[in-house]
Amino acid sequence: MSKIEEILSEYEKGDMNKRLHLFLQFRDLRREFLEIELKDCKYKEFTNPIPCRSFLRTVSKFSAQLVHRA
Repeated sequence: MSKIEEILSEYEKGDMNKRLHLFLQFRDLRREFLEIELKDCKYKEFTNPIPCRSFLRTVSKFSAQLVHRA
């Protein structure tokens, strides 16, 4: 298993806190992380959408702060 595959696997298995840290740490993998989030959101949509929306809102706010700093 390559290092990238290990990171993506760790992201998939991680809780919201772990996912946020990986998202911030590995900038080049953010597209893949968001794809995992969206896939998870579709699955969780019918059970409990709150954590998914909360994570995406946190990422969105952080990204907006980065854009405004640049």
